[in-house]
Amino acid sequence: MEEENNDVREMISEIERAYGEAKKLIKSEYGRGVNFELIKSLLSRNSTCSLEFREPDIQIEERGEEGFKILLDMPGISSGEIIVLGVGKEIIVLGGINEIRYYKDIILPVKINRISWNYSNGTLRIDVN
Repeated sequence: MEEENNDVREMISEIERAYGEAKKLIKSEYGRGVNFELIKSLLSRNSTCSLEFREPDIQIEERGEEGFKILLDMPGISSGEIIVLGVGKEIIVLGGINEIRYYKDIILPVKINRISWNYSNGTLRIDVN
């Protein structure tokens, strides 16, 4: 019972930390900022877009102490249409606002300490430490 309570407390702590990080990101121009219209468009059930989300092809390379390099094939969108969120052991990738929209949920075997990403030539590269 005590172990379950500790797990719940740890989960709540992670959620609070992620919420705090999201608030900082929204308030500042850190990284690429947050585009609320993009988020609304991506997550809207009443979206005018007739296509569903595509699941991008993915390659995950474990680099020992350097963490992970993750490559996702997401052609047809721009870097301004991409959102990458990391919480706990999970990375959520959303991309695209028009006809092409991508979604991928990635679970890693370790907690994420730091995450960075860039998008070039249709490939999203995520580095996790």
